Amino acid sequence: MADAPADTPDFIYFESVDQLASWHPSSASPIHISNTPLFPRAHISNPTPPPSTQQNAKPRPAASRDQPPSQTQCAIPQITPLLVCHDFKGGYLAHEAAQGIASSETVYTCEYLQYIDIFVYFSHKRVVVPPASWTNLMHKNGVKILGTFLVEHAPGPLELRKIFEAGEDGLDASFYADQLVSLAKTYGFDGWLLNFESSFPSGTFDLPIFQSWLDYLKDEMHRAVTGSQVIWYDALTIDNKVRYQNGITDANKLFFDVSDGIFTNYWWREHNIRSTADIAAALGRPRDVFSGVDVWGRGSLGGGGFNVGEALAPIQRHGLATALFAPGWTFEHLGQENFRENERKFWVGDSYRRSAGAGFGPIAQYSKLLACGTSDYFYTNFSRGFGKVWRVGGELKSSSPWVHLGVQSVLPNLTGESGQLIYWDLASEYSHSGSWSLSLAMRRQTADSPDQISICPLYKLVLTIRKGTALRIRYLLPHANNVEKLHETGVYIDVSPDGTPQTTLRKFLAFETRREGEWCDLTIHSLSHRLQLKGNFEGFKIVELGAYCRHMHCAEDHTLDHTETAVDQTQSTETKQPFLYLGEVLLSKYTPVLYSITSISTNISSSGRTRLSWKIAADIGNPPEEIATPFSKVTGPFAYFLVYFDGELQGVAHTLEFTLNKSLIGRLGDYSVEGVMWNGDIIASS
Repeated sequence: MADAPADTPDFIYFESVDQLASWHPSSASPIHISNTPLFPRAHISNPTPPPSTQQNAKPRPAASRDQPPSQTQCAIPQITPLLVCHDFKGGYLAHEAAQGIASSETVYTCEYLQYIDIFVYFSHKRVVVPPASWTNLMHKNGVKILGTFLVEHAPGPLELRKIFEAGEDGLDASFYADQLVSLAKTYGFDGWLLNFESSFPSGTFDLPIFQSWLDYLKDEMHRAVTGSQVIWYDALTIDNKVRYQNGITDANKLFFDVSDGIFTNYWWREHNIRSTADIAAALGRPRDVFSGVDVWGRGSLGGGGFNVGEALAPIQRHGLATALFAPGWTFEHLGQENFRENERKFWVGDSYRRSAGAGFGPIAQYSKLLACGTSDYFYTNFSRGFGKVWRVGGELKSSSPWVHLGVQSVLPNLTGESGQLIYWDLASEYSHSGSWSLSLAMRRQTADSPDQISICPLYKLVLTIRKGTALRIRYLLPHANNVEKLHETGVYIDVSPDGTPQTTLRKFLAFETRREGEWCDLTIHSLSHRLQLKGNFEGFKIVELGAYCRHMHCAEDHTLDHTETAVDQTQSTETKQPFLYLGEVLLSKYTPVLYSITSISTNISSSGRTRLSWKIAADIGNPPEEIATPFSKVTGPFAYFLVYFDGELQGVAHTLEFTLNKSLIGRLGDYSVEGVMWNGDIIASS
């Protein structure tokens, strides 16, 4: 794919409140506007158990192989919500650009979104607007994303004077609040972190007026953007001094009262947490207190790094939320060489949960596991937001390396346990859509009963089965010698009538073994019928999705130099030959295709850049009532678009235009556009 044009302004941010005042929504380039609505995460009932540990369950007879999965309970309620503040190398890096870049370098990506509720994009600018690529990624994973309004250092007091003292321009403080609201609404993100690390100039601080301004900003954000949040950072106090309280005290409680939450400073100790928890509980708001933990250490309990669990443990005990500052430490400090291994160790450790008494564990030991998808829709193509090739339907469309955070998909939220016979990996040797697939391999073969079933949990879901709910899986079985010792392979689905683990039945769906080495489809148009859910099945929920295999009698397996797959989730020293690849998984009500792409043209923007644009032949402002997949106010039924020049893929767009690389301008040839729908279907331009 082509690199991003050098003359394209890739990001939106403001260095001063004057720049904020001069901005108008009409100046917003469509390229910088997120098209992905916030996917509403379904709620997992009861404390979330670790992934099912029943690896070798004896199945019932083949005609009705349903079995209850194993159950375990968490002893202490886990931390929720978890906020991540992304302060990484100053922010606004090239690979975060809205159209992505052509690059083979290892970049920081966030692959453990199953633990994150809120993502704050942070940079040392006055007004920090999250790049559209990050917003699209977070929203499709159900994560809210906030910008940052930061007042600090020597210019800070002067900037505050401009906001809160009406000048000759006649602008009052509410105007600047309105501008912040309009920025979030226009570019498609979910609110603000307010970081006031400067005092007001002498004689200009009026506590009631400032409180009213905060309250006004919060209320206007709520009106403009559903589910939005305004979070206060623990710095400025009610006596107009920057004094970090490391919790809620009389010096900052009034700011907490008019905000959706508070992000505390990092220097607390357990007595601060205990006092803060008491105050928050009396207000009925313990989950609105985000106790800060600096991954770089710098005064945090435990010293940060891989020892963040020492800080998370007391937060969990006292029932507060957490703000994790700069988890990109795993890349920025430890380097890119072993980034994937270090990132996994930081988030989930060597196994999904450590046993009691094993010391301080990774984040997964303390933070609540969150469901993937919505209550009506789940889709993944296992994209990691970067790759060496791009395939469509398994067919190679580009052999150029690329990075595009906006196309990272929903990755498995169940990371496996060390005792599993089957483990999953993210693999690049095969892909159906983009650069990645999910591979499944056997750590060892077993000499037990020929009817033995081994499972590999992949996703925790809370998806309601309705009339018309369908399942589609793209899968590939390698050549016959890879699977000759397996009697059967496929996926399993855990179904519960009330969404709780205690009432769950496991259903197995086998893949056909024809066309080995090629991509195949398993499509079930009526999942309730296939799962033999009788009577009033509506309301039944799919709570887990995974893969399985049923073994023939054997005592050994084959190994293979399998170097292209990514990190083994369980750190096994063995590398086994995969017996199955998954390319796409879709769970959703079927939606008929009513849309087409037309009117492809080139035009010159006001800044002199050449852009390709197109239209959708339908009213995207009024989605059909029966649609179950997401629907964008910007791109309607399309998640993104693939842009081609003479059949060669040039890049990915999340809006109805694409800024062309200079190398293409003036060349004779044909442009075409393919729209990739939220369910993975592809519509070619006419």
